[in-house]
Amino acid sequence: MAKAQSKGTSSARKQILPGIQAKTLKPVAALVDPQTIVVPMVLTGIISQISDNLKDQCSPKEVQQMESVKSYSKCLGIGNSRTLSATHALANTLGPEASTLATLSPDERLTYLADVRTTINTQLGPAKVNNSAMAFTDPEAVITHRRGLALQARSNMQAAPVYSRNQITIGMPVKELNLETCADSAKQLWVNIGREADAFDNLLLAQVDGAQTVLEAVISIVKQDMLTIFKADENGIITLGGDVNVLKGEDNLTPIERNLGFITRTVPEIPSTVEITPSVKLDPMLQAALDQQKKVVTAVSTSLQKAGKTPKSTVKPTETENKVASKTSAPSKGSRGRRSSKNK
Repeated sequence: MAKAQSKGTSSARKQILPGIQAKTLKPVAALVDPQTIVVPMVLTGIISQISDNLKDQCSPKEVQQMESVKSYSKCLGIGNSRTLSATHALANTLGPEASTLATLSPDERLTYLADVRTTINTQLGPAKVNNSAMAFTDPEAVITHRRGLALQARSNMQAAPVYSRNQITIGMPVKELNLETCADSAKQLWVNIGREADAFDNLLLAQVDGAQTVLEAVISIVKQDMLTIFKADENGIITLGGDVNVLKGEDNLTPIERNLGFITRTVPEIPSTVEITPSVKLDPMLQAALDQQKKVVTAVSTSLQKAGKTPKSTVKPTETENKVASKTSAPSKGSRGRRSSKNK
C-alpha cells in the first residue's frame, strides 16, 4: 500500500504561493487539483533559493536573467502552474456567471466552470486587468480581464521569488526549504480551501503509477512539467547549463533541486585568455574582443571565488605567437646540415 509522508510542516513554518490566497480559491475548491498547487510551490521555492544563495553575488535583476531561472519561470507559465493561475482568475470573476450558475445543478456548475477555465487557459487574445463594471458586463471585457488576472498571477509567481524572496516563507528562512516543506505547504493550502487532507495524498499518488510515497509522486509530477521546457539525458537527468553565477555549496544546487534528484548544474569554466605581445597591433576590433573576453573571465572568476571554488585559468597564445614559437623551436636546414657533418 502506498505511503504518505508521516511528518508534516508546522503552520508556523511554511511556504506560500505569492498572489494566491485560500479565501479566493475556496468557492472553486472542487476545481483545484493537488498538482496545480504543489508544482508551482516547488518551482517558486527553487527560484527563491537561487536568489537567496546569490544575494551577495548579484542583483535580483541579474538573478532573473540567469538561464536556469528563466527556464524555471517558463515552467511557471505552463502546465499545472498555468492551470492554477486560470483557476485564480476564474475565482475572482464568478459574478458574470451568476445567472447561468443559478440554473445548474452542483455537478453541472463544476462542468461549466471547468470549461470556462479551459477557455481562460488556452484562448489567445489580449490580457488586461480591468476593475471597471465593463469587466463584469461586456463578454469581451470579461475574458480580457480574466486573462489579465491569470497573467498577473503567473507574473507574481515568477517575480516574487527573485525580488521578494523573504516573503515566500513564513517562520523559516528560504534556505531551509526542502521538497517535504513544499509538499506539506501545498497540502496546507489545499486544506485551507476546504479540501480533505487525505484526498491530497491519495490524488497525488493516483497520478503516478508505482509511487510509494507522496514525495515520490511529487518528484514525478514536477519532472513531467519541467520536461516541457528542459531536456533530459538518457538517464532522465536534467543538466542546467549556461549560468555564469555559481551557487555556494558543493554541488552547485539548491536544497530543493538536490531533493528532486534528477537535476545537475554545470560549473562554468574560465575561458582561455589570449596574451598579446608588443608585436601584435591592437586595432579597435581586437581591442573590443579582448575587452569582452576580459569581462567574461572576470565575471566567472568572481562568481567561483564567492562560491568558495578555486578558479582555474589558461593562457592561450595568439596565432602569431604560435607561428613564431614554431619557427624558433624548429632547427633550420642549415643548422641540421652542420650538426650532421660534425657528427660525421
